[in-house]
Amino acid sequence: QEYVYGVDTHYFYSAIETKKPWQALETTAAQLDLLDKVNREEPNRLMSYLLDELSQMTATLGKIERPWRTGKLEAIDGLAAGKLRTQTPALYQALVMDRHKNWLPAFDKMAQTPEVELVLLDIIHFTGPDSLLTLLKKNGYTLTPFRITQ
Repeated sequence: QEYVYGVDTHYFYSAIETKKPWQALETTAAQLDLLDKVNREEPNRLMSYLLDELSQMTATLGKIERPWRTGKLEAIDGLAAGKLRTQTPALYQALVMDRHKNWLPAFDKMAQTPEVELVLLDIIHFTGPDSLLTLLKKNGYTLTPFRITQ
């Protein structure tokens, strides 16, 4: 049986095979703590939101693909982070905003090295007023979009 992996899994195994160093922005324990916190705060709202998202996933992915490929983050926000931000504010705070602040020291450390790092994150971290891009800019980073020229 052939398995289909996501982008993160593809690059993880590629790094392992080529013996390149890799590092997670969060520990497994931190992710489990996050899930526990979210589950304690709004379990019914979380489940309703997730079930609704799962039922619409195919349609949503179809709507997100074109703006994602062309870098139209504003168009994506209403389909991803924007929905999460408006429908479940506590979940958005925990899954997006708090994590961005927790990741900032890792980005600061990466900026101090000559190596170029590839960081893979869900699209919800790149859209809206609380995006990781906004936080990085507020903290003095200069950001340049990467353009694929194929």
